[in-house]
Amino acid sequence: MAGFIDDLRGLLVYFGQAKDRSCKNLSSLGALVNGLGIMSRADYFRTPHGNIFWSYEAAQNAGAPRPTLLFIHAGVSDHTLWDEQVSYFSGQGWPVLRYDVFGYGRSKPTSDYLKSEPRPIVKHYEHAASIVKHLISMNTALAGSPEAFSDKVVAVGLSRGGGIAIELAVAYPELVSGLVVVAGGLTGILTSNAPEEDALLGQYFSSLKAGDVEKGASIFTHYWGDGPLVKVGRVGEDVRGKLYAWCEDITRREVNRTGGAFCIPFEGPEPPAAERLSEIRVPVAIATGKYDETSTTDGSKVIAQKLEAKVEVKEFETAHMINLEEGKEFNGWVEKYLHSWILET
Repeated sequence: MAGFIDDLRGLLVYFGQAKDRSCKNLSSLGALVNGLGIMSRADYFRTPHGNIFWSYEAAQNAGAPRPTLLFIHAGVSDHTLWDEQVSYFSGQGWPVLRYDVFGYGRSKPTSDYLKSEPRPIVKHYEHAASIVKHLISMNTALAGSPEAFSDKVVAVGLSRGGGIAIELAVAYPELVSGLVVVAGGLTGILTSNAPEEDALLGQYFSSLKAGDVEKGASIFTHYWGDGPLVKVGRVGEDVRGKLYAWCEDITRREVNRTGGAFCIPFEGPEPPAAERLSEIRVPVAIATGKYDETSTTDGSKVIAQKLEAKVEVKEFETAHMINLEEGKEFNGWVEKYLHSWILET
């Protein structure tokens, strides 16, 4: 039996990584493997403008059902940002879900969408909600009982992903039992940068206009990796290498207008989440980076002040990519939040 299960695991990984495959067939394979106790799945969720890639890792040695941890990546990365967290938290008994935001990673717009002018507006928080509902439906059907799986998620988002997580909690409170905002930004929270920071951002946009992908990726790697107000080289080569690869990919998409944050119009819920933070009733943990840009750090403080829910704010000795720089400390902080504020409530 062990060999058979291993074979199924290998097949699932193969199909989960295949770019051209039947979503229906993958879901069926996922159901079969789930029934044998191996609960890893990867698939695409179809939208009118393109498919959204998602992957799910079930809890290992899980006891009573726990909320799924939904990890939403930054605007300068993709779903692989959370590799270390997926491995760690699934091993600690938490089911984990992550996905590529539309226009990032494997979540690519259709050719019809890219040809459209003006391009249709997308709602990233709606994509997140749809994927969560889809997963809940699949798990319930596989288990044969809604009590076998939690119908809520703890949304964990970094940077732009933090904003999407907040929007999800505001628009779909019935889906969210906790919120972790990591160096998060939210449309409508108005803060400002130092002149030196704005100058670097201006250089990045100039590189986009010039089509200079390498220069743009280098600027963003420094800005979000080292921190905009410190010298180049503060962050280690491991973090720098990962971040540069993401920034290069995303900058190329921006130049080619095929993805990223600036060529795909998006909007949040109405009224805006920034005006509805007092509606959030779940406990919130907020992480900031000591060397991060000023507007992000100040924005996180404003979000914390506007919340009426239980909230904790922690500063890490990092810049923007907190979980990459201090993975062990970050994991421990999130784990403490989960056990103290989620499992105890």
